[in-house]
Amino acid sequence: MTESRNAFQVGLAVLVAAAIFVAVIIFLSTPMLFAATTFRVRFPHTYPMPLLEPGSIVLVGGQKAGAVESLDLELQPIRKRTEPGTTEAIDLFVVVSARIRGDLKMRRDCKVYAEAPPLGGPGTLRVELGNAEQLLRADDIVEGEFPAGLTAAIQTVNSVLGRELNGQDPNSLLGLVKQQLDARQAASLVAKLHRSMEDFNAVTSAARMQFDPQQRGALLAKLNLSMDHVNAVTAALRDQTEAQRSDAIVFKVHRALDALNNSLAEVFGILSDNRAPIHETLTHAARTAETLDTRVMDGLAREFDVANAAGLLAKVHVAADRINATLANLSAVSETARDVAALNRDKINDTLSNLKQTSDHINTSVKFVLRRPWLIFKAPPESESRQKDIFDAAARFAEAAARLDDASAELRA
Repeated sequence: MTESRNAFQVGLAVLVAAAIFVAVIIFLSTPMLFAATTFRVRFPHTYPMPLLEPGSIVLVGGQKAGAVESLDLELQPIRKRTEPGTTEAIDLFVVVSARIRGDLKMRRDCKVYAEAPPLGGPGTLRVELGNAEQLLRADDIVEGEFPAGLTAAIQTVNSVLGRELNGQDPNSLLGLVKQQLDARQAASLVAKLHRSMEDFNAVTSAARMQFDPQQRGALLAKLNLSMDHVNAVTAALRDQTEAQRSDAIVFKVHRALDALNNSLAEVFGILSDNRAPIHETLTHAARTAETLDTRVMDGLAREFDVANAAGLLAKVHVAADRINATLANLSAVSETARDVAALNRDKINDTLSNLKQTSDHINTSVKFVLRRPWLIFKAPPESESRQKDIFDAAARFAEAAARLDDASAELRA
Protein backbone atom coordinates (compact mmCIF):
# COMPACT_ATOMS: atom_id res chain seq x y z
CA MET A 1 0.00 0.00 0.00
CA THR A 2 2.79 2.38 0.84
CA GLU A 3 4.66 1.73 -2.40
CA SER A 4 1.55 2.26 -4.56
CA ARG A 5 0.76 5.54 -2.76
CA ASN A 6 4.27 6.86 -3.37
CA ALA A 7 4.07 5.88 -7.01
CA PHE A 8 0.81 7.84 -7.36
CA GLN A 9 2.30 10.95 -5.78
CA VAL A 10 5.38 10.73 -7.98
CA GLY A 11 3.24 10.38 -11.08
CA LEU A 12 1.05 13.33 -10.07
CA ALA A 13 4.11 15.50 -9.46
CA VAL A 14 5.50 14.58 -12.88
CA LEU A 15 2.20 15.52 -14.58
CA VAL A 16 2.06 18.89 -12.77
CA ALA A 17 5.67 19.66 -13.72
CA ALA A 18 4.95 18.76 -17.33
CA ALA A 19 1.88 21.04 -17.39
CA ILE A 20 3.87 23.93 -15.93
CA PHE A 21 6.62 23.39 -18.49
CA VAL A 22 4.14 23.43 -21.35
CA ALA A 23 2.49 26.64 -20.01
CA VAL A 24 5.84 28.40 -19.69
CA ILE A 25 6.78 27.41 -23.21
CA ILE A 26 3.45 28.70 -24.56
CA PHE A 27 3.72 31.99 -22.59
CA LEU A 28 7.25 32.64 -23.75
CA SER A 29 6.46 31.81 -27.34
CA THR A 30 3.26 33.94 -27.63
CA PRO A 31 5.00 37.27 -28.56
CA MET A 32 6.99 35.42 -31.13
CA LEU A 33 3.86 34.19 -32.90
CA PHE A 34 3.13 37.72 -34.30
CA ALA A 35 5.70 40.04 -35.86
CA ALA A 36 6.05 43.44 -34.11
CA THR A 37 4.60 46.51 -35.93
CA THR A 38 6.46 49.84 -36.01
CA PHE A 39 4.58 53.18 -36.01
CA ARG A 40 5.60 56.82 -35.84
CA VAL A 41 3.97 59.56 -33.81
CA ARG A 42 4.86 63.22 -33.55
CA PHE A 43 4.23 65.83 -30.85
CA PRO A 44 4.63 69.62 -31.19
CA HIS A 45 7.68 70.81 -29.32
CA THR A 46 5.48 73.22 -27.32
CA TYR A 47 3.71 70.31 -25.57
CA PRO A 48 4.82 69.58 -21.97
CA MET A 49 6.35 66.23 -22.93
CA PRO A 50 7.58 63.70 -20.36
CA LEU A 51 11.04 62.17 -20.59
CA LEU A 52 10.96 59.56 -23.37
CA GLU A 53 13.95 57.47 -24.33
CA PRO A 54 14.59 54.29 -26.29
CA GLY A 55 13.09 51.41 -24.38
CA SER A 56 10.24 53.43 -22.85
CA ILE A 57 7.13 51.29 -22.44
CA VAL A 58 4.18 51.38 -24.86
CA LEU A 59 0.88 50.65 -23.09
CA VAL A 60 -2.36 49.42 -24.61
CA GLY A 61 -5.25 49.06 -22.23
CA GLY A 62 -2.86 49.46 -19.31
CA GLN A 63 -0.73 46.50 -20.43
CA LYS A 64 2.76 46.53 -21.87
CA ALA A 65 2.48 46.07 -25.63
CA GLY A 66 5.76 47.42 -27.00
CA ALA A 67 8.61 49.86 -26.53
CA VAL A 68 10.04 53.08 -27.93
CA GLU A 69 12.78 52.56 -30.48
CA SER A 70 14.01 56.11 -31.20
CA LEU A 71 13.25 59.82 -30.76
CA ASP A 72 14.28 62.83 -32.81
CA LEU A 73 13.51 66.54 -33.31
CA GLU A 74 12.45 67.25 -36.89
CA LEU A 75 11.11 70.22 -38.87
CA GLN A 76 7.92 69.12 -40.54
CA PRO A 77 4.93 70.86 -42.16
CA ILE A 78 2.08 71.65 -39.83
CA ARG A 79 -0.33 70.12 -42.37
CA LYS A 80 -2.84 73.00 -42.26
CA ARG A 81 -5.03 73.84 -45.21
CA THR A 82 -3.43 76.52 -47.33
CA GLU A 83 -4.34 78.25 -50.57
CA PRO A 84 -3.30 76.50 -53.80
CA GLY A 85 0.21 77.45 -54.85
CA THR A 86 1.37 78.41 -51.34
CA THR A 87 3.88 76.57 -49.18
CA GLU A 88 2.92 74.88 -45.93
CA ALA A 89 4.11 76.27 -42.62
CA ILE A 90 6.99 74.44 -40.94
CA ASP A 91 7.28 73.73 -37.22
CA LEU A 92 9.47 71.67 -34.90
CA PHE A 93 8.08 68.32 -33.77
CA VAL A 94 9.23 65.51 -31.45
CA VAL A 95 9.06 62.40 -33.69
CA VAL A 96 8.89 59.08 -31.80
CA SER A 97 9.34 55.67 -33.44
CA ALA A 98 7.91 52.76 -31.44
CA ARG A 99 7.04 49.14 -32.00
CA ILE A 100 3.86 47.38 -30.91
CA ARG A 101 2.71 43.79 -30.97
CA GLY A 102 1.63 42.65 -34.40
CA ASP A 103 -1.71 41.30 -33.20
CA LEU A 104 -2.72 44.81 -32.05
CA LYS A 105 -4.00 46.59 -35.18
CA MET A 106 -3.85 50.38 -35.02
CA ARG A 107 -6.65 52.18 -36.91
CA ARG A 108 -6.63 55.51 -38.75
CA ASP A 109 -8.41 57.17 -35.81
CA CYS A 110 -6.01 55.87 -33.17
CA LYS A 111 -4.76 58.19 -30.44
CA VAL A 112 -1.35 58.26 -28.75
CA TYR A 113 -0.69 59.99 -25.42
CA ALA A 114 2.67 60.69 -23.77
CA GLU A 115 2.33 60.21 -20.01
CA ALA A 116 4.72 60.55 -17.10
CA PRO A 117 4.53 58.73 -13.75
CA PRO A 118 3.18 60.87 -10.89
CA LEU A 119 6.43 60.51 -8.93
CA GLY A 120 8.74 61.13 -11.87
CA GLY A 121 10.79 58.80 -14.04
CA PRO A 122 10.77 57.83 -17.72
CA GLY A 123 7.55 58.47 -19.56
CA THR A 124 5.34 56.01 -21.41
CA LEU A 125 3.24 56.02 -24.56
CA ARG A 126 -0.41 55.13 -24.09
CA VAL A 127 -2.08 53.95 -27.30
CA GLU A 128 -5.80 53.82 -28.10
CA LEU A 129 -6.16 51.59 -31.16
CA GLY A 130 -9.28 53.33 -32.56
CA ASN A 131 -12.46 52.01 -34.21
CA ALA A 132 -12.14 53.07 -37.87
CA GLU A 133 -12.38 50.50 -40.62
CA GLN A 134 -9.13 51.60 -42.27
CA LEU A 135 -5.91 50.41 -40.69
CA LEU A 136 -2.93 52.66 -40.07
CA ARG A 137 -0.46 52.44 -42.92
CA ALA A 138 3.26 51.96 -42.40
CA ASP A 139 4.11 55.44 -43.79
CA ASP A 140 1.47 57.28 -41.75
CA ILE A 141 2.54 59.55 -38.90
CA VAL A 142 0.12 59.70 -35.98
CA GLU A 143 -0.65 63.17 -34.58
CA GLY A 144 0.10 62.91 -30.88
CA GLU A 145 -2.48 64.10 -28.38
CA PHE A 146 -1.83 66.65 -25.70
CA PRO A 147 0.13 64.91 -22.89
CA ALA A 148 -1.93 63.58 -20.02
CA GLY A 149 -1.09 62.89 -16.42
CA LEU A 150 -0.23 64.88 -13.32
CA THR A 151 3.22 65.90 -14.54
CA ALA A 152 1.80 67.28 -17.80
CA ALA A 153 -0.86 69.15 -15.88
CA ILE A 154 1.78 70.62 -13.57
CA GLN A 155 3.93 71.59 -16.53
CA THR A 156 0.90 73.17 -18.23
CA VAL A 157 0.11 75.11 -15.09
CA ASN A 158 3.74 76.21 -14.81
CA SER A 159 3.73 77.30 -18.45
CA VAL A 160 0.48 79.22 -18.05
CA LEU A 161 1.71 80.83 -14.83
CA GLY A 162 5.00 81.69 -16.51
CA ARG A 163 3.17 83.43 -19.35
CA GLU A 164 0.70 85.20 -17.09
CA LEU A 165 3.36 86.29 -14.57
CA ASN A 166 5.65 87.71 -17.24
CA GLY A 167 5.83 91.40 -16.39
CA GLN A 168 7.41 92.25 -19.75
CA ASP A 169 4.37 91.00 -21.67
CA PRO A 170 1.65 93.71 -21.62
CA ASN A 171 -1.03 91.10 -22.42
CA SER A 172 -0.18 88.87 -19.43
CA LEU A 173 -2.02 89.03 -16.13
CA LEU A 174 0.93 90.64 -14.36
CA GLY A 175 1.39 93.07 -17.27
CA LEU A 176 -2.28 94.08 -17.09
CA VAL A 177 -2.00 94.53 -13.31
CA LYS A 178 1.12 96.68 -13.78
CA GLN A 179 -0.71 98.77 -16.37
CA GLN A 180 -3.62 99.29 -13.98
CA LEU A 181 -1.18 100.28 -11.20
CA ASP A 182 0.71 102.73 -13.42
CA ALA A 183 -0.42 106.22 -12.43
CA ARG A 184 1.15 107.71 -15.57
CA GLN A 185 -1.46 106.05 -17.81
CA ALA A 186 -4.73 107.97 -17.86
CA ALA A 187 -6.81 104.80 -18.38
CA SER A 188 -5.29 102.94 -15.41
CA LEU A 189 -7.17 102.25 -12.21
CA VAL A 190 -4.65 104.13 -10.06
CA ALA A 191 -4.88 107.22 -12.32
CA LYS A 192 -8.67 107.11 -12.03
CA LEU A 193 -8.36 106.76 -8.24
CA HIS A 194 -6.04 109.79 -8.22
CA ARG A 195 -8.57 111.82 -10.20
CA SER A 196 -11.38 110.63 -7.93
CA MET A 197 -9.40 111.59 -4.83
CA GLU A 198 -8.62 115.00 -6.37
CA ASP A 199 -12.33 115.50 -7.04
CA PHE A 200 -13.09 114.33 -3.49
CA ASN A 201 -10.54 116.80 -2.11
CA ALA A 202 -12.14 119.58 -4.17
CA VAL A 203 -15.58 118.59 -2.87
CA THR A 204 -14.40 118.50 0.75
CA SER A 205 -12.66 121.87 0.30
CA ALA A 206 -15.85 123.37 -1.11
CA ALA A 207 -17.85 121.81 1.72
CA ARG A 208 -15.43 123.26 4.27
CA MET A 209 -15.90 126.69 2.71
CA GLN A 210 -19.68 126.25 2.74
CA PHE A 211 -19.61 125.42 6.45
CA ASP A 212 -17.53 128.48 7.38
CA PRO A 213 -19.90 130.85 9.25
CA GLN A 214 -17.51 133.79 8.70
CA GLN A 215 -18.20 133.88 4.94
CA ARG A 216 -21.49 135.50 4.01
CA GLY A 217 -21.83 133.41 0.83
CA ALA A 218 -21.32 130.11 2.65
CA LEU A 219 -24.13 127.64 3.16
CA LEU A 220 -23.81 127.71 6.95
CA ALA A 221 -23.94 131.53 6.99
CA LYS A 222 -27.10 131.47 4.86
CA LEU A 223 -28.54 128.83 7.17
CA ASN A 224 -27.78 131.06 10.19
CA LEU A 225 -29.46 133.99 8.41
CA SER A 226 -32.49 131.83 7.63
CA MET A 227 -32.69 130.73 11.26
CA ASP A 228 -32.52 134.40 12.33
CA HIS A 229 -35.45 135.14 10.01
CA VAL A 230 -37.32 132.14 11.40
CA ASN A 231 -36.69 133.40 14.93
CA ALA A 232 -37.96 136.83 13.93
CA VAL A 233 -41.10 135.27 12.42
CA THR A 234 -41.74 133.13 15.50
CA ALA A 235 -41.23 136.18 17.75
CA ALA A 236 -43.74 138.12 15.66
CA LEU A 237 -46.18 135.22 15.86
CA ARG A 238 -45.72 135.08 19.63
CA ASP A 239 -46.45 138.83 19.86
CA GLN A 240 -49.56 138.36 17.70
CA THR A 241 -50.81 135.58 19.99
CA GLU A 242 -50.76 137.75 23.14
CA ALA A 243 -54.39 138.60 23.94
CA GLN A 244 -53.44 141.62 26.11
CA ARG A 245 -52.04 143.62 23.17
CA SER A 246 -54.61 145.67 21.25
CA ASP A 247 -52.71 145.34 17.96
CA ALA A 248 -52.34 141.55 18.23
CA ILE A 249 -54.24 139.18 15.94
CA VAL A 250 -55.63 137.19 18.87
CA PHE A 251 -57.05 140.37 20.44
CA LYS A 252 -58.69 141.32 17.13
CA VAL A 253 -60.09 137.80 16.71
CA HIS A 254 -61.55 137.96 20.22
CA ARG A 255 -63.11 141.32 19.47
CA ALA A 256 -64.54 140.04 16.17
CA LEU A 257 -65.97 136.97 17.88
CA ASP A 258 -67.52 139.16 20.58
CA ALA A 259 -69.12 141.35 17.91
CA LEU A 260 -70.35 138.22 16.11
CA ASN A 261 -71.84 136.88 19.33
CA ASN A 262 -73.59 140.19 19.97
CA SER A 263 -74.96 140.20 16.42
CA LEU A 264 -76.18 136.63 16.79
CA ALA A 265 -77.82 137.57 20.08
CA GLU A 266 -79.59 140.51 18.41
CA VAL A 267 -80.70 138.26 15.54
CA PHE A 268 -81.98 135.71 18.02
CA GLY A 269 -83.88 138.46 19.89
CA ILE A 270 -85.39 139.75 16.63
CA LEU A 271 -86.44 136.24 15.63
CA SER A 272 -87.92 135.64 19.07
CA ASP A 273 -89.89 138.90 18.98
CA ASN A 274 -91.17 138.30 15.45
CA ARG A 275 -91.79 134.59 15.65
CA ALA A 276 -95.52 134.90 14.79
CA PRO A 277 -95.03 137.15 11.70
CA ILE A 278 -92.19 134.93 10.51
CA HIS A 279 -94.40 131.88 11.00
CA GLU A 280 -97.19 133.55 9.02
CA THR A 281 -94.73 134.53 6.28
CA LEU A 282 -93.43 130.99 6.01
CA THR A 283 -97.00 129.67 6.01
CA HIS A 284 -97.93 132.10 3.23
CA ALA A 285 -94.84 131.06 1.28
CA ALA A 286 -95.80 127.42 1.71
CA ARG A 287 -99.35 128.13 0.46
CA THR A 288 -97.93 130.11 -2.46
CA ALA A 289 -95.63 127.24 -3.34
CA GLU A 290 -98.51 124.80 -3.07
CA THR A 291 -100.62 127.04 -5.35
CA LEU A 292 -97.80 127.23 -7.86
CA ASP A 293 -97.34 123.49 -7.70
CA THR A 294 -101.02 122.50 -7.98
CA ARG A 295 -102.53 125.26 -10.15
CA VAL A 296 -100.00 127.38 -11.95
CA MET A 297 -97.68 124.55 -12.93
CA ASP A 298 -100.58 122.52 -14.36
CA GLY A 299 -101.64 125.50 -16.47
CA LEU A 300 -98.07 126.08 -17.61
CA ALA A 301 -97.75 122.40 -18.47
CA ARG A 302 -100.93 122.59 -20.59
CA GLU A 303 -99.75 125.78 -22.30
CA PHE A 304 -96.35 124.26 -23.09
CA ASP A 305 -97.76 120.91 -24.25
CA VAL A 306 -97.08 120.50 -27.97
CA ALA A 307 -99.97 118.08 -28.36
CA ASN A 308 -102.44 120.74 -27.09
CA ALA A 309 -103.52 122.74 -30.16
CA ALA A 310 -104.94 125.54 -27.98
CA GLY A 311 -101.74 125.80 -25.95
CA LEU A 312 -99.25 128.64 -26.12
CA LEU A 313 -96.40 126.50 -27.43
CA ALA A 314 -98.57 125.07 -30.25
CA LYS A 315 -99.60 128.60 -31.26
CA VAL A 316 -95.97 129.69 -31.17
CA HIS A 317 -95.13 126.80 -33.50
CA VAL A 318 -97.97 127.81 -35.86
CA ALA A 319 -96.85 131.45 -35.81
CA ALA A 320 -93.26 130.38 -36.46
CA ASP A 321 -94.40 128.28 -39.41
CA ARG A 322 -96.33 131.25 -40.81
CA ILE A 323 -93.34 133.55 -40.30
CA ASN A 324 -91.14 131.04 -42.10
CA ALA A 325 -93.65 130.87 -44.97
CA THR A 326 -93.81 134.70 -45.12
CA LEU A 327 -90.02 134.91 -45.14
CA ALA A 328 -89.93 132.33 -47.92
CA ASN A 329 -92.45 134.43 -49.91
CA LEU A 330 -90.40 137.57 -49.25
CA SER A 331 -87.30 135.74 -50.41
CA ALA A 332 -89.10 134.69 -53.61
CA VAL A 333 -90.39 138.28 -54.13
CA SER A 334 -86.89 139.71 -53.56
CA GLU A 335 -85.40 137.21 -56.01
CA THR A 336 -88.09 138.13 -58.58
CA ALA A 337 -87.47 141.85 -58.02
CA ARG A 338 -83.73 141.31 -58.38
CA ASP A 339 -84.27 139.43 -61.64
CA VAL A 340 -86.64 142.17 -62.95
CA ALA A 341 -84.17 144.88 -61.93
CA ALA A 342 -81.33 143.01 -63.61
CA LEU A 343 -83.33 142.58 -66.83
CA ASN A 344 -84.72 146.17 -66.92
CA ARG A 345 -81.72 147.96 -65.48
CA ASP A 346 -81.35 150.31 -68.45
CA LYS A 347 -85.06 151.19 -68.50
CA ILE A 348 -85.04 151.81 -64.76
CA ASN A 349 -81.99 154.05 -65.13
CA ASP A 350 -83.73 155.99 -67.96
CA THR A 351 -86.90 156.34 -65.88
CA LEU A 352 -84.90 157.60 -62.89
CA SER A 353 -83.02 160.02 -65.15
CA ASN A 354 -86.31 161.32 -66.58
CA LEU A 355 -87.71 161.70 -63.08
CA LYS A 356 -84.61 163.61 -62.03
CA GLN A 357 -84.86 165.84 -65.14
CA THR A 358 -88.56 166.47 -64.51
CA SER A 359 -87.78 167.28 -60.89
CA ASP A 360 -85.10 169.73 -62.01
CA HIS A 361 -87.52 171.44 -64.44
CA ILE A 362 -90.20 171.69 -61.78
CA ASN A 363 -87.68 173.03 -59.30
CA THR A 364 -86.47 175.66 -61.81
CA SER A 365 -90.02 176.68 -62.73
CA VAL A 366 -91.06 177.01 -59.11
CA LYS A 367 -88.00 179.13 -58.35
CA PHE A 368 -88.74 181.33 -61.42
CA VAL A 369 -92.36 181.81 -60.40
CA LEU A 370 -91.40 182.56 -56.81
CA ARG A 371 -88.91 185.18 -58.00
CA ARG A 372 -91.36 186.76 -60.54
CA PRO A 373 -94.90 185.95 -59.56
CA TRP A 374 -96.28 188.87 -61.63
CA LEU A 375 -95.33 187.15 -64.85
CA ILE A 376 -98.26 184.84 -64.31
CA PHE A 377 -100.64 187.73 -64.91
CA LYS A 378 -98.47 189.92 -67.25
CA ALA A 379 -96.27 188.93 -70.18
CA PRO A 380 -92.61 189.97 -69.82
CA PRO A 381 -91.12 192.55 -72.22
CA GLU A 382 -89.07 191.45 -75.23
CA SER A 383 -85.73 192.37 -73.65
CA GLU A 384 -86.53 190.30 -70.59
CA SER A 385 -87.61 187.40 -72.83
CA ARG A 386 -84.25 187.45 -74.62
CA GLN A 387 -82.50 187.56 -71.26
CA LYS A 388 -84.63 184.64 -70.12
CA ASP A 389 -83.64 182.69 -73.25
CA ILE A 390 -79.98 183.30 -72.43
CA PHE A 391 -80.55 182.11 -68.84
CA ASP A 392 -82.40 179.05 -70.12
CA ALA A 393 -79.49 178.20 -72.45
CA ALA A 394 -77.06 178.51 -69.54
CA ALA A 395 -79.33 176.28 -67.41
CA ARG A 396 -79.46 173.66 -70.19
CA PHE A 397 -75.68 173.81 -70.47
CA ALA A 398 -75.40 173.26 -66.70
CA GLU A 399 -77.85 170.35 -66.95
CA ALA A 400 -75.80 168.83 -69.79
CA ALA A 401 -72.63 169.19 -67.71
CA ALA A 402 -74.38 167.48 -64.78
CA ARG A 403 -75.44 164.62 -67.07
CA LEU A 404 -71.88 164.28 -68.33
CA ASP A 405 -70.68 164.07 -64.72
CA ASP A 406 -73.27 161.39 -63.97
CA ALA A 407 -72.28 159.41 -67.07
CA SER A 408 -68.57 159.59 -66.20
CA ALA A 409 -69.36 158.48 -62.64
CA GLU A 410 -71.32 155.47 -63.97
CA LEU A 411 -68.47 154.58 -66.33
CA ARG A 412 -65.97 154.72 -63.47
CA ALA A 413 -68.26 152.50 -61.39
